[in-house]
Amino acid sequence: VTYAPGRNLFEWAMLPLHALLMQSWLPICTQPEPGSVSCSPWLFNGEAWFLSVLVVFWLFLRPLAEFFRRRSLRFSAATLLCCWLFSFVFQVLGRQHRLAGWLGCDGDKWCEFTLMVAMRAT
Repeated sequence: VTYAPGRNLFEWAMLPLHALLMQSWLPICTQPEPGSVSCSPWLFNGEAWFLSVLVVFWLFLRPLAEFFRRRSLRFSAATLLCCWLFSFVFQVLGRQHRLAGWLGCDGDKWCEFTLMVAMRAT
């Protein structure tokens, strides 16, 4: 039996994700009480979400490097440009909750907040 004041069942359920550095892969949020929200990426150590994202980077770095090594410089430059342009998608969709409106979250603050967390944490 452990004594951990202030921890609820949701936080304990998210602990394995934190131990395996997977908390940002699927950002999960809950509303333990009205007016407060808890999200998995920032429960125990707020800065650990970055390590969680780095795990994905480390897993894909070598296969991606090998893939682009076999491609032309033009293909690599075009891919880089596409990635850079794609980074603007969430800036445009996140403004004034456009994405939330398109997904049917009109006026639902919980839905809008969950989408914001998913975009920010991944």
